[in-house]
Amino acid sequence: MKYELKELNVDMGIAEYEMYQNISEYDTPTITYIMYVNDVPIGYICIRTKIDDNWKKWSGNFYYAIRRN
Repeated sequence: MKYELKELNVDMGIAEYEMYQNISEYDTPTITYIMYVNDVPIGYICIRTKIDDNWKKWSGNFYYAIRRN
C-alpha cells in the first residue's frame, strides 16, 4: 500500500472535494493535509494554528478524519 499526505490546495480535483465535503466541519484556522492510500483520497489531517481554552482542554492542535468506505 502506498500512503501519502498532500497539503490542501485549490488545484485539487473532484475526488478530494467530495471526500472533504463528506467529513469536514470548519471550526478554527487550520493547515489541512489530504491523506491518500494508493492515490485515492481517504481522509484529512489538520493542525490548528490558533486554539482557544476549549481546544486546549479537549483536543489540542491536531485532528483528523477518515472517510468511511
